[in-house]
Amino acid sequence: ALVEGADFLGGKASDCALMLADYWNARLEEWTFVRGTDLAERFQVPGYYVRITPADVLVQDGAQNEWVLIKNRAHDPHLPAGEQVANDFLQLVRYGLRSADDPHIVASVKVMDGVLKTDTPSGPVWHRYNGDGYGEHADGSPFDGTGIGRGWPLLVGERGHYALAAGEDALPYINAMVAMTGKGGLLPEQIWDAAPIPEKGLFPGHPSGSAMPLVWAHGEFVKLCH
Repeated sequence: ALVEGADFLGGKASDCALMLADYWNARLEEWTFVRGTDLAERFQVPGYYVRITPADVLVQDGAQNEWVLIKNRAHDPHLPAGEQVANDFLQLVRYGLRSADDPHIVASVKVMDGVLKTDTPSGPVWHRYNGDGYGEHADGSPFDGTGIGRGWPLLVGERGHYALAAGEDALPYINAMVAMTGKGGLLPEQIWDAAPIPEKGLFPGHPSGSAMPLVWAHGEFVKLCH
């Protein structure tokens, strides 16, 4: 946004915006990449990008060990920032801020796939982040302010974008998204990713009770196909 907006500012204001963008970009790893955690040891990587980091990371060492609240949970798991993983860092590749083979990205993808991916009969699907509570309960009852986050087809699309940038075939991701559609060919917000509950119409790899169609998911599908 700073880079694009700089063209409209002109003069010293434009220079300032570009300088600030460079400053932030140069410090992404300092602020949002953790090293030496239990997850890093588990997946044998030096570190990974976190989902969100406390604001005082700008002024205080060790801020990534601070607790960050996860919403939509009846009981917060009290995970520190350094143990919360998401898919958002993939945007660094899509926006051209990091290359697909950047060691920080490659390590983070390994952790993301290990923590957030679930294999279903329709193909692999990714969760938004570990500890997500936005989805049906374990018994299939609807989300009521708390629940268990399920797999999001749009994140299959985002993972496919990364695969494409890394020189891999995007077709498996496209096929998975197609298989996750409802009877009318519409993409849902989330799919069911646990044991089937036939009496509630919940089957692995198929739409859950979430919003359908989710236009964002359709947008990801169209962009990936393009």
